[in-house]
Amino acid sequence: MRWWAIAMTGIGASTSPPALPRWFGPRANADDPAVSALIARVARGVDWVDIGGAFNLNVRVDAEPPVVLRVHRPWVRRGRVAGLRRLRERLQGTQVRVARPLPISAGDLLRVADRWAEIEEFIDHVQPSAGEDSYIRLFEELGRFHTALKAVWESGPPEPLDDHRTLGQLRYSIGFTQRRLGAGSEPVVHRMQQLTSELSKLRKGLELPFAPIHGDFKLSNAGELSDGSWATFDLDFVRVRERLYDVAGSLNHVVQSGPDGVGQPFAGNGKFGFGGDGGPATLALLNGPSGVAVDGLGNLYIADSGNGRIRMV
Repeated sequence: MRWWAIAMTGIGASTSPPALPRWFGPRANADDPAVSALIARVARGVDWVDIGGAFNLNVRVDAEPPVVLRVHRPWVRRGRVAGLRRLRERLQGTQVRVARPLPISAGDLLRVADRWAEIEEFIDHVQPSAGEDSYIRLFEELGRFHTALKAVWESGPPEPLDDHRTLGQLRYSIGFTQRRLGAGSEPVVHRMQQLTSELSKLRKGLELPFAPIHGDFKLSNAGELSDGSWATFDLDFVRVRERLYDVAGSLNHVVQSGPDGVGQPFAGNGKFGFGGDGGPATLALLNGPSGVAVDGLGNLYIADSGNGRIRMV
């Protein structure tokens, strides 16, 4: 196999994300009267500031000690938020740092303006700078986090967090599509049912590796503390998933495994860097691979994010 890099320049990619569906609901607004009243109730006269977040409203309240008030989007279920709070409580006794959930109005959660709200401790941190050292550290932290996640999961999942293995998610998406689109969804739903049925047959007798994983681990969801350690934020996508959601696990299980189940490296020499174009794929250097795809001719493409290239095997 030969290895080539395709520069990611000149591609007319959109700079703005696609619009979210209307049912997803807008991010909570601090100017909403109900939300504003909740902030005032929690802040009790001290300063507060919206600290960002694409999905949820996150407000840092400068109390002593400071806390974060989070107001979720309308579609988020109470059980999901409660399960994530229990998960964060369990992780307090591990080697990873996550925000500790705190009570709100003598309870875990509060309903406000058609949404669920909660409070957690504020962890003072700085955003890690984008660079090779940070990305290497990011992988190290991901390994620590997944080790801790597995440890706290094994005695029993922090219910009611759900299982997101592939077939279950496909079946859920069929029902979800029917509920959201109504009668007009039937042609799409019928095709989804056919594809799911075929995939189920192909998967018969095969159990892909699965584990609880973070699901959205990236630099913007990590923070460096004053002592040099890192904290992990935004656990909204933590679920049991098949390792197909993990690039490394996906490559190992699906691409590298031969008839005897023994994996053979097909690209990359295990070191971070850029190089190896035109040479053996196993001698090439990668820097932050983040996705894979296969075209109709069987060529494998890897998104080499750290090098700003699409690499072809």
